Amino acid sequence: VHICIDGQNFPANKAVLQEKSDYFRAMFSSGMKESTEDVVTLQSIPPNVFKPLLDYMHTDILQIPQDSFLETLDTVSFLQIVLPEKFIRENINGKNWHTILSTAQAYAITNVQDVLYGYLSDNLAEVMTEESFHRLSKEQKNYIWELRHKQRCSVVVLGAHEENASKTRPVYYYSENEDKWVSFTSLPDRGSSVSCGVTVMDNYLYIVGGFVDFKCRDLQRKNFRYNPMTNTWTEIAPMLQGRADFGLVALDDHLYAIGGRQHYFSALPSVEKYNPVADEWVYTTPLPKGSRRHAVTTCVGAIYISGGFPHYTDQMLSYSPVADEWEFVTLLPTRRSDHGMVSARGVIYVMGGYRSEVDCFVISSGQWFHIRPTNKLEYLNKFATVCNDCIYFVCK
Repeated sequence: VHICIDGQNFPANKAVLQEKSDYFRAMFSSGMKESTEDVVTLQSIPPNVFKPLLDYMHTDILQIPQDSFLETLDTVSFLQIVLPEKFIRENINGKNWHTILSTAQAYAITNVQDVLYGYLSDNLAEVMTEESFHRLSKEQKNYIWELRHKQRCSVVVLGAHEENASKTRPVYYYSENEDKWVSFTSLPDRGSSVSCGVTVMDNYLYIVGGFVDFKCRDLQRKNFRYNPMTNTWTEIAPMLQGRADFGLVALDDHLYAIGGRQHYFSALPSVEKYNPVADEWVYTTPLPKGSRRHAVTTCVGAIYISGGFPHYTDQMLSYSPVADEWEFVTLLPTRRSDHGMVSARGVIYVMGGYRSEVDCFVISSGQWFHIRPTNKLEYLNKFATVCNDCIYFVCK
């Protein structure tokens, strides 16, 4: 069969057209006159767009200039052809994704929409800074956020930062299936792993503050964000104050850097909040007194800190982002510093810090109960996290 467009004839295999295009399948199987003719004439399709699509249907190789991509979507919608995912991704960038998404929605090209939502999910922190992202509907933003958070949960540890350590400074995740630690990336050259803050927000890994090296003299002002979907590190804004041995936690799409120290005996009361959309830190209400080497977690919409030097070794405080204020919660059953604290299902677990007991605080009742682990946890030093409904302890 020949396809005639604007006087140009394109030879084609009828069986291939029926296999790759719902439009041609309907045409050739409907009993219409075109189903028996040797020449089929198409209207309102640019020949320069049709030819690459025809080649793609016959060879599975698609070569279209990027500046013709939007025009191609119009023809793809008309002919009801499914574009390859790799081709769609190669033609998406930070400048054109919103236009492509709008076009794909207008023509109801579902596979292009699916790839675009995947692109936005994979690059969420980057596209959130663009005005186009804020023109999306609430439902679209929620869907993108859900895609981002469907990724698997893994426990991650950072490589050492010693003079005789590997220069690559690998980052590992724990493989439950294989029961081993697997390297998946390396720390950036200026990223700290000494007394720094580490947390996860929207499936991005953040490394903030700390010291340049184990001499603990110079504060590291470079902060970084790692995107596991694209395996890339991005430098983010420095904090207003350099700090180490502080608490870093994520809540309501913001990071909070709490307390810490700038030299050996200092204890900072200041608290900073990071907005990833604006890429900036601002001060929030400080702690009543300075603190370093405390533990921090979130639970039921609030931030909790416990222990730490020199003032809160036996106390737990909470911070409300809505009220922007700190308040005393309770006394700790066991004095602690350099310890770990996590929350799960409305219970805060406090462990380590040279103590073997695990103290558990129930938010709803304000009561403590205790767990005596089978293994000693007194050498646990801040390294605790929750993943897949399990609490993981990583001891020094």
